[in-house]
Amino acid sequence: MHCVLFHRQALHPLDPSRLFGWQSANTTGGSEASSEPPHFSSSQLVSKFAVVENLDFLYYLSHGRPAFAFGVFLTQQLLDCSNVKLQVSLAADQAYSLGLLNFSSVCVSAACVCFCELLGVCSLKLRVDLCVLNLVLRLWTQTCEDHRDAASLRQTLVEKAGKLVSGEKRSAQELLVHLEAAVRDALEKKGVCRSSYEAAQEWALPVQFCHLHALPLSPAFPQDCARDGQWLNFLLFVQLHNYPLQQVRSLAASFCPALQSHISLAFQDLHPEQLPSGSGGSRELPLTPPPDHESPEPPRELFQVLLESQEKPSPWRFLLSEAVRQRSPALSVLAACHQVCAPT
Repeated sequence: MHCVLFHRQALHPLDPSRLFGWQSANTTGGSEASSEPPHFSSSQLVSKFAVVENLDFLYYLSHGRPAFAFGVFLTQQLLDCSNVKLQVSLAADQAYSLGLLNFSSVCVSAACVCFCELLGVCSLKLRVDLCVLNLVLRLWTQTCEDHRDAASLRQTLVEKAGKLVSGEKRSAQELLVHLEAAVRDALEKKGVCRSSYEAAQEWALPVQFCHLHALPLSPAFPQDCARDGQWLNFLLFVQLHNYPLQQVRSLAASFCPALQSHISLAFQDLHPEQLPSGSGGSRELPLTPPPDHESPEPPRELFQVLLESQEKPSPWRFLLSEAVRQRSPALSVLAACHQVCAPT
C-alpha cells in the first residue's frame, strides 16, 4: 500500500501533494495547498481563467428577460444619470435595433417590445416593423424546402432590418414592395375580396408602415376599390388613414367617369372641420376647396351617416331620408351611387 502511494507521488503532473489539498484525507498535501475547494467565486481563479462579461440590459433582452433588463437599466444607467430622457431614448433605440435584428426570435422580439413599454416609450414602430419582417419572411420561405435556403433568406432580411434601423429610405421602400406582395398573397389564400372591408383591415399594416417611415402611403387598396367601383370602402379607407389630398385625387381618377363626378360633387360643399380627425392628429381635407360661406349649423359627419347606412336594410333609402332631413345634397348624390337604387 505504501509502495503504491509512493509510485503515485512520483507521477507527474498528477502530484497529490499539489492536487486536492483541501481534502482532509489527502495527507500528502503541502502547506501551500489551498484549504478550500476551488469555486467560480474565487478571486484568484477569476483573475486567471474567467471570461468577464458586463451583464447590461441588452444581455438580458437577448435572453428574453425584459424585467431583469429593466431592473439592470435602472441601476446601471439611471442611478447617477443627469439626463434621464436621453438615456431612456438611447435605451429604446438599442432595444428597437436588437428587436429588429432578432425579428424571427419571438422570445427576443417580445422582450424588446415589453422593455420599451416598461420605459414608457411607445412600441408601435417596433411592433409594426416586426410584423412586416415576419410577414415578408413567411412569403419568402413558403416555397423553401431546404433549411439552408430559408436561413439565407432570413439573413437577407436581417441585413434589410439593419438598414431600416439606420433610417435608410431605400430599404424601407423595398420592404414595402415585398409587404404589399405578402398581403396580396395572404388575401388570395383566404379567398377575400380585394376591395372588401376584410381586405381593408389587412392593408392597414402597409399604411401604418408608410406612416412610421415617412413613405408615400400605399395606393394598393384604394386602387383596388377604384377598379371594383367600391366608392364607400375607398372613402372610408383614405379618410381613416389620412391620405393626402393630392394622392386621393389621383386615386379617385381610377373610378369610372360617373363615379368620379359623383364623388367630386359629394365633397365640394364639405368643410374640413366636419371630417373626423385620424390617428395622426391631422385633419383630412375634402376633394375640392370649401366655399367662402360657412353653414350656421353643420349637419352630422358624413362618414358617420355612411357607416350607419350600411346597417340598414336599404342603405340608399336611408341616405335619401337623411338628405331630406339634413338638407344635404351630398347625401342624395351618394344615395344615387348605389347600384340597387331605383327611381321612386
